[in-house]
Amino acid sequence: MDSPTGPPLETDEMLRVMDVAQVLRERRARFDEREAFDREAVIREVQVIYEGLGDLVEADVIGEALDLYLAERHTFQPPPAGLGTSLATLYVRRGWVARRVMLPVGIVALVGWAGWAGWGWSQRIAVERAVATLQQRLDGAESERRAQVDALNQLGEASARAALTEDEARRYDDRLATAWALLGQAESVPVAADGPGSPPAPDALDQAGARVLDAWVVHERAAAEMDAARALVDGRLRFGSLAEERARLEVAIPALAREATALQRSEVIQRRARAFESADDAANLEAAVLELGELEAALTEEYRIVVTGGRWRYRDDAPDVRNYYLTVQALDTQGQPLPRRITNEETGVVETVTEWGERVPESIYDAVRRDREDNGIIDDDRFGAKRRGFLEPERRHADLGQITRW
Repeated sequence: MDSPTGPPLETDEMLRVMDVAQVLRERRARFDEREAFDREAVIREVQVIYEGLGDLVEADVIGEALDLYLAERHTFQPPPAGLGTSLATLYVRRGWVARRVMLPVGIVALVGWAGWAGWGWSQRIAVERAVATLQQRLDGAESERRAQVDALNQLGEASARAALTEDEARRYDDRLATAWALLGQAESVPVAADGPGSPPAPDALDQAGARVLDAWVVHERAAAEMDAARALVDGRLRFGSLAEERARLEVAIPALAREATALQRSEVIQRRARAFESADDAANLEAAVLELGELEAALTEEYRIVVTGGRWRYRDDAPDVRNYYLTVQALDTQGQPLPRRITNEETGVVETVTEWGERVPESIYDAVRRDREDNGIIDDDRFGAKRRGFLEPERRHADLGQITRW
């Protein structure tokens, strides 16, 4: 027996050869099937049938239809869509549907139900804890409010109450009586659970929470009454302090002032303050005393104004005209910069700054520039000084305007 002349085929090559052979066999079978009948005879028979029906059909048309039928007769045609087809398909694929659809949906539903149940349980427990916490706060508030009432009663017997007017004393006593009555209405409400480790029943919990909240509201009303009573005494004490401060400033400012402008301004404010004091107008009296205090602070200040540099810029209303500015600072007796409230002439806005620009004539600007250029230092840096007892600083140059930004 002769031996093969070449190497044996690999497995994948052998499979491809077998596939080719199968295709060739199928083609041969289809060819044999088509050759097994007389095509022309079939066409003629169809023509005869149509002639019997009174219709003439070309042989070519019948031939094309016959060829199309032979080509597609082994092709799979899907069934028409419909309920029956869908149910049949679902039945055939029931295993896949159970694994890929029903099982995941069931798991998701189970997880969702468990989460919802757990959330509801946690909500009930959270409400229980909130009500219990409110109950504790209420118990503590009751003791605190009673202590406050006792303190206010003692205050009412002290000298502070004596400062109240007759009407204020009456309102003070009325508010204390109202607060005490409200405290008597507020009752502690225990929050009981259905059993160990379980939250209260929803209705019982809601009722207990509502009662606790009602009691808390009563306590808050009592607190408001006590705060109002306290405000009467505090306001009277504050009024007395304001009157004492006004009297002190009435003496201190004239002793401090070294110019008539300060004395005149002080007298104007003092007249208003005395009128507010006579009218028992605490709010306006406080504003007047505050204004007097600012006047005293301004008279007490001492500082010098020094030049730190220079800037120039074109005017907004005249682009071909320059404005010249010396940048300055106010230094206290320790050499530290002081914040000053300066009105910017370009914007009209008052700003608090530690450095600003003073507008000066070009000749003064040039003189300062030459002073710096000779040795890098402005030797003559004096611009002005504010002395004790005066409201405004003394200036070496006229006040032409200021800027706060450049």
